[in-house]
Amino acid sequence: MARVYAAMARRGELDGVRLMSPDSIERMTTEQHNQVEQLQDRPYHQALGVLLNTPEAVYMGPNPRSFGHHGIGGSIGFADPDARIGFSYAVNRCTPSATTGPRARG
Repeated sequence: MARVYAAMARRGELDGVRLMSPDSIERMTTEQHNQVEQLQDRPYHQALGVLLNTPEAVYMGPNPRSFGHHGIGGSIGFADPDARIGFSYAVNRCTPSATTGPRARG
């Protein structure tokens, strides 16, 4: 997952392999809605198939243009186009918190 996100963080290409066009990434990461999840009362900024960096709920580093998705129990993957990196963290034990938890945040 980190390599896929790394390609998206670099305008769709990594090591000479293009996965997406820069225009597709721009369309995919344009905010579609900004709402509060009712069940857990936390904000989400969503685009087309990805979440946008929302530090209160899904922290994806210091750069506001980061995007990706979290999973149950603390897993997360994201692209940071400002730092030009992809990141992925998978857990083998779920965190009991409603967010990505302290391990992913660290």
